[in-house]
Amino acid sequence: MQAQDVCQGVWVFVEPGGGLRCYTTSSAVTAETALVGTGFSTVIASNFLYQIDGVPENYDWNSNGHISWATYNGAVDAAGNVVWSANLGIPSMVDVGQVAGFMLIDDSAYTPDFMTLLKFPSLKQVPVAASPSPSSTSTSSGSPESPSRSGSADNGGGAGPATTPQPASTTPQAAADTTKAAKAAASYLVNHLPKKSDGFSASLDAALALLAVSETKYTKQITKLAANLEDLAAEYLKNNPAGAAKYLLLKTAMGKNGDDLIKIISKGTAKDGTVGSYPSAFSQALVILGLRAAGEPIPAKVVKRLVAFQDASGAFGYESGGFAADPDSTALAILALDDPALSKYKNSMQKALAWAKAAQKQDGSWQAWSPVDTVGLLGSALEKVTGKQQTAARKYLLAVQLESGAFSNGAGANLMSTENALYLLAGKAYGDYGKLGKVPTKSSSTPTSSSKTTASAAPVTDHELPITGMDGSQMALAALAVLFLATGAGIIVRTRKVH
Repeated sequence: MQAQDVCQGVWVFVEPGGGLRCYTTSSAVTAETALVGTGFSTVIASNFLYQIDGVPENYDWNSNGHISWATYNGAVDAAGNVVWSANLGIPSMVDVGQVAGFMLIDDSAYTPDFMTLLKFPSLKQVPVAASPSPSSTSTSSGSPESPSRSGSADNGGGAGPATTPQPASTTPQAAADTTKAAKAAASYLVNHLPKKSDGFSASLDAALALLAVSETKYTKQITKLAANLEDLAAEYLKNNPAGAAKYLLLKTAMGKNGDDLIKIISKGTAKDGTVGSYPSAFSQALVILGLRAAGEPIPAKVVKRLVAFQDASGAFGYESGGFAADPDSTALAILALDDPALSKYKNSMQKALAWAKAAQKQDGSWQAWSPVDTVGLLGSALEKVTGKQQTAARKYLLAVQLESGAFSNGAGANLMSTENALYLLAGKAYGDYGKLGKVPTKSSSTPTSSSKTTASAAPVTDHELPITGMDGSQMALAALAVLFLATGAGIIVRTRKVH
């Protein structure tokens, strides 16, 4: 590629046929904003990119041979070389100077090295300059058939923050702002409580998030959500040990017997400590957190299997044509290892903490499919374990909160993102729940400090849970992004991790 003018914003590259374009912006935007802002026509629904400029003509994934668009983020070094990430999805945030890449793929051709093979062979570099020049503000390189077009952050549909939030020191005003933001987010959640028809995960996630905010203020809403869970549990928890562990967190907080859930966890845990049919760090950590909350012994092999998902970098993640760091899995792994009984894994914990610190971006977020969710989960985990307030992460959430009080995953108000943001805003880490009060009190208020209610450390045993064999079919892998494994499903692709 010959040198061209640099891009004062985000590069957009579409393969096949779209060429290289520039979306002019001074702050991070979603991949969708950059794509649409450079003149491409799209069909997007439920955070899934079906079509770009009429391709594929038949965008029904079930009938077109599983042809779809994958979204990648490309980091650019000083020489202009592009290093592509794993598929992150259309709502992912792209920083200034990076590349939002879109490739037409055949999902039916999935193999373990699938992500490695699809790395834009025709785009290895983008133009760079020693220093920015005024003439490069709104230009891009592109083919004659695909003239460059630029957009501005102002017309991006509000998918990203208007300005990149910067770290700030903690002040009384900042604490007050965080309290106000937590109350607004909780109020939004209360006014948009999931219905039974929304499924088991939706009700469970909402109940846990409200419990993290207050053990007494939202008793009525949590009890209502728990009633939904009782009706839906049998089908959802079938062969789902990680989902059972997550439900065990709520049942324990409500003072209810969880023996049935412990049996499901036992049945779904293999002899080597692997949880579920689709192994992941997230599933391993959920089981540790659930058993600990219930005061149950934690099998040593479950912990050992968790640590096996840690890379030399210190991050926890998954294999997809090579190791892919996942900050959400790292967050839960940090919380799972935060136990005096697991002191032998202190080095693993310290490496994870060091990675989290090094990987945090200047605006307080981490590179992730949905930065808001990750900031809520990983930020709150760091606060609990280190005892230090994560000021930059909190500032990030304050900067991107919507007027409604909700948070977005890049495509408007989103309950899951709002729930996950609440953990950091309320000063409670995932799994760090008190006992649910019996009667709501008017004097209850949103907690603002990093105070925590820690369950008594459960013993780590060398014996296993009673093993009755591996569980059967579990939740199918969602496509194209790391899953939020509340269900215990595995890794990879297409939607935000499903609670």
